[in-house]
Amino acid sequence: AFGFVAVEWAKSDLAGAARWAGNIDDVGLRSSVLRRISQEIEGHGDASSSLAWARFLADSPEAMEHAATISRLWARGDARGAFAWAVQLPEEAERMASVVAIASITVESDPEATRNWLTQFPTGGLRDEAVSATARTLAQRDPAAAVRWLSMIDNIGVREASVRSIGALWMQKDAPRATQWIKEASISDTTKAYLLGGKRP
Repeated sequence: AFGFVAVEWAKSDLAGAARWAGNIDDVGLRSSVLRRISQEIEGHGDASSSLAWARFLADSPEAMEHAATISRLWARGDARGAFAWAVQLPEEAERMASVVAIASITVESDPEATRNWLTQFPTGGLRDEAVSATARTLAQRDPAAAVRWLSMIDNIGVREASVRSIGALWMQKDAPRATQWIKEASISDTTKAYLLGGKRP
């Protein structure tokens, strides 16, 4: 009931719903209500309401619990601001989830800018995972472009797993082009055989 009220309220008065939800004393209930509003805004909100809600959540005690959601919503209205917020998060798990969440949004509208932003990260786990996840998102509509991202991944295991995932998708969409790339790519013979043999990761 609380969640229903919050969602309906947020449709016409997001600021009022935010104040009401933020004042719920029960921590579990408050978190649940905030999540319901977030889901509604992600599904139906515009860039302005997404940004307003993201900033509200970012200032709430539940910010870390909702970090990835905050990042996705924030990125819809202010990608630069979202990135700035995400990279300063103190916990590595939340920081990585947030970076991946933002990149998965921005890559849809501006893949090149997203790629350039990710290259600013120092090499290591965060960048590898963010590049891998973002490339897989891009691969849903352009696997040929997505595979060009994989050279940014330093960890061999992460890179090979990404190649298998994206390569398999590309084989389904355009087998001749995918086959040519797989044969010429600087990937392991095992992964080449895996993909050309028609297996799936």
